Amino acid sequence: MIEMKNSIFIGRKVAEETRSWLQQNAIGFEEHPLIQIEYYTPEILNISRNKKGKNQFVITSQHAALWLAKNHEQIGFAEDDIICCISEKQKAICKNITRNCFVSQQQNSRSVVELVLQKNFQAKVIFLSGNQSLNTVESLLYNYYFGFQSVEVYRNSPVHFKTQKEFSAYIFFSPGGARNFYNSGCRISESSEIIAIGETTAITCSTLFANRIIVAPEQKEISVVKCAVDLLKKTEFQVI
Repeated sequence: MIEMKNSIFIGRKVAEETRSWLQQNAIGFEEHPLIQIEYYTPEILNISRNKKGKNQFVITSQHAALWLAKNHEQIGFAEDDIICCISEKQKAICKNITRNCFVSQQQNSRSVVELVLQKNFQAKVIFLSGNQSLNTVESLLYNYYFGFQSVEVYRNSPVHFKTQKEFSAYIFFSPGGARNFYNSGCRISESSEIIAIGETTAITCSTLFANRIIVAPEQKEISVVKCAVDLLKKTEFQVI
């Protein structure tokens, strides 16, 4: 492999804020989108809402939050409907939909399902997901709920990618991105670090790579990147 010592691989096209910070701090990096998102239109989805009571929408990804923010009126979202999400960023995306938007105490599947149980008052539970979402939330909901509905609102399509370069740290922002990186034939040196945006992405990475995996303390993109840089400094790498 071609060595890119002290450089960071970023598994997405980053925002201008993040790119500027990296450049201003003279940090070596390469950014590569690993997945492409295709959203479904409400017309082709079968969402059976509770017409006599509340509907409780469960979202565990930014893409599901963006879909709901854009399409809530078309699917008949009511004022007293509830949203249970897994991060403050998802809540911020949905802030103009309803005040009844709640965030789980921890950023994992079990915590968000516990929130669903806490907030549910005979509501219809609707889990909005992608085609490559981990089935952990569904499995947990099956344990407690008889009539919840899982609805696929977006699809992850792999972006063909190949590299022979070796980086000191690799950042993955989704389980699908990590899987596509691996399925493309890319490998990671045992001495490299992996930073995952959340626990679900970290779980997927652990099934693919033998490296140490760090879960970023915050899900904001620039915070994840700064976590990777701080990690390299702590492990005695000299950042460019």
